[in-house]
Amino acid sequence: MIEKSKNYSFLKECIQKTGIKKLEKTGLDLFSFITRTVIGQQISNSAAESIWLKVETHINLKKTSFYDFYTERKNRSFLTKLGVSKRKNSYINNIFEELFCNRLIEKELILLNSKKFHKKMMKYKGIGNWTCNMIEIFYLKKINIWPKNDFVINKICHLINQKENTVINYESIFSPYLTILALHFWELNKKFKELE
Repeated sequence: MIEKSKNYSFLKECIQKTGIKKLEKTGLDLFSFITRTVIGQQISNSAAESIWLKVETHINLKKTSFYDFYTERKNRSFLTKLGVSKRKNSYINNIFEELFCNRLIEKELILLNSKKFHKKMMKYKGIGNWTCNMIEIFYLKKINIWPKNDFVINKICHLINQKENTVINYESIFSPYLTILALHFWELNKKFKELE
């Protein structure tokens, strides 16, 4: 990453300050991961984490997986009791049905390239480009995904472009490691005040 940013002194400094980035295992199954991602759409990270912590606490008390818990129809409204909107809950219910009935198969999703993955997943309400990118990055561990629709990514690109006094073509320069660059940018969002 340092080598790829060598022509941009501020960007290079930012990448150096955020250190080495790796994709960590989530420990979640696909349904749980999609659920967590849908919950996190258009709300703050702290609000999403708070809701997900309540989900995990409840599931741990039941000594079951979230997927198994969800197989009981009476549990399908559980998330709305924790503050998830009815609309998001309906998206999650739909994804569960698709997985449960084997119309959405994880082994097949893994084999799809990014374009086909997006096309397949975006047929489902509540799944857009951002959600697909999060699944590709954090669940499927693909290293060349650039989440163009992510608020933080766009904010950091704008700030770096201002500091460098040019518009950087991040996708061209950092491919095939765009996911790693995105991880740096998300980390930068936390640290940017120190760098200004």
